[in-house]
Amino acid sequence: MHGDFLPSTSSERPPPDLHALARHIEAAFKSLNIAIDPDSRVGQYLKTTGSGDYINQDDPRFLIAVQGSKDLQELNFIIEILGGKLEENRRKKRLTKIAIQDPALLGPATEHSTGRDMVFELLIESILTRAGMLPVLVDPPDYVCTLGEERIAVECKRVKSEDKLIKRIAEAFDRLDESVQAGSCSFGIVAIDVAFVFNPEQHRLRSRMSDSQLYSRWKRQMDTVTGPIVERARELRCGRPIRGIIFLDSIIQWLPNDYWIPLNLWYLASLDDYNARRQREFERFAELFKSGIPALEDPSQI
Repeated sequence: MHGDFLPSTSSERPPPDLHALARHIEAAFKSLNIAIDPDSRVGQYLKTTGSGDYINQDDPRFLIAVQGSKDLQELNFIIEILGGKLEENRRKKRLTKIAIQDPALLGPATEHSTGRDMVFELLIESILTRAGMLPVLVDPPDYVCTLGEERIAVECKRVKSEDKLIKRIAEAFDRLDESVQAGSCSFGIVAIDVAFVFNPEQHRLRSRMSDSQLYSRWKRQMDTVTGPIVERARELRCGRPIRGIIFLDSIIQWLPNDYWIPLNLWYLASLDDYNARRQREFERFAELFKSGIPALEDPSQI
């Protein structure tokens, strides 16, 4: 499917509802008494998408609008699901980091992006909350949630370069192991954002295809790409009770009307193909997790 990703054309433009979305995000931060630095990533997004201007590929603000569209939609979901919980001190600190840190454009030279890390962590918490898994913010791991009578540890990682992917997974395993060995959790799950690993240039998907064709081709690609990663993760696990990895990928889909939209896609991989009981544990978690994913991003809805 990577062959279908091409640079943009001059006729492309961001979706028209970004203006209203930007204003909504701005009002939500204001209600929490969080000042948005106009030079921050979110500040740049709001200034660019909130203008309501027609922005095509020739506009110098175009790439900011591309990345901003995805991030603003994720922030909107977080605000909608977590609501008043965002006033809690630790969550509010995360939102404050989002409002004051990070460049608007994430280039190859930028390895660490604290604000983007915070968005991903809050996105995972929002999905777990929507799924009724009652996540609790701890450290380590990032979250402890419930699955029936069991407590599950969830560690979040956002990776930007392929050569760091296995290292980040190993770090997540070590953090999860602390909670499981302490007896507070039954097993662990890693959630990892790999969108920039697979499409660092943020090219748009320009092939015309139905949603079902898109997901089918993406799924086949992810089966191939993540296969060696999952096998290496099984080796690194060394028998520790870590059941699976949730990969977040992101596609920027071009529509026939020349608008483009960001689409998050989730790939859930079990680490226990040869143990039926452990695989069922992961499948139970995976099914509940998927119920918390926004409908637009839920593969079962495509």
